[in-house]
Amino acid sequence: MYNGRIPVTSVGTTDMHSLTQEHQQGQKNKLIQFISVENLPHDLSVLCDEKGVSGMVPMSRMLDAARRANEEALANEGRMSCHISISELTPFHIGALMYFFFLTIAYEGAMEHVNAFDQPGVEDYKKILHEDLRTYIVRNQENAISLN
Repeated sequence: MYNGRIPVTSVGTTDMHSLTQEHQQGQKNKLIQFISVENLPHDLSVLCDEKGVSGMVPMSRMLDAARRANEEALANEGRMSCHISISELTPFHIGALMYFFFLTIAYEGAMEHVNAFDQPGVEDYKKILHEDLRTYIVRNQENAISLN
């Protein structure tokens, strides 16, 4: 069954490498989502040596090639993936991407008859968190008063 989300951030080939083994040969219960930016504000070229041929390659090209290679390797194993590309790295584009994911969470919850925005387990941790923060604020205020 392919539902539910566990967001895991992976940037570049070092992070990708640490997850690829699980994605490639672990349980077939994941949809891997690749997110890329088409027009990066800055791009760095690095020296690349591939099978005796050396040359400068933009980092954006390396990251894109790594993503495409990962997608192809997953597909060769019958594993699901998708690629989401945003044109620029701006607050507008990041906001649109976040909105897209908010909607997917709502739809996935509805398909499983789960209210994704009212989870009792989440409420338990939030109660503990808010009480901890409240206690901290009260103690700081008391300390500030005693110092005056």
